[in-house]
Amino acid sequence: LELHRMCMTVHKERFHSNARFQKFMNISFEKILNRSFGKNETGTERILVEYMHMILSKGKTLNGTRLSTSQIESTCMKVLDLVDHVFSKDKFLEEYAKRLQNRLLDTAYKEYGIESAVLSRIKLKIGQVSSMEVMLKDMKQVKHMYVFISLYIYVSR
Repeated sequence: LELHRMCMTVHKERFHSNARFQKFMNISFEKILNRSFGKNETGTERILVEYMHMILSKGKTLNGTRLSTSQIESTCMKVLDLVDHVFSKDKFLEEYAKRLQNRLLDTAYKEYGIESAVLSRIKLKIGQVSSMEVMLKDMKQVKHMYVFISLYIYVSR
């Protein structure tokens, strides 16, 4: 993420957004990000999704630093900028949908606003997020109904 941010800064400040530099920078990032890693040939798209999942579900980075809501959203958007360079966007969507299901079923999870922003960004970049948007909407409604029912039970005692 940091390397991508630095390259984009150099591209804008030093190369004055030169199209040729942009083209070669994109090719380089595509070569880096479209490799498989480890024995199981884990793809970059899965690594990106796992990183986003860790940040969204725990609110912490790899080194354990706690992130504010705005930092979580900003980091997720930076990860999504890298998705532009990933060839297998379908795999990314599939992996993201699985992890989204896990987060939404976690009773402690509360980052629905960030999740909505992330899905909007994915929709702009890739499309095909309607099923995930429905999942998010349904879980928001379920949480709202749970609060309403809990309040009703508390008041009727």
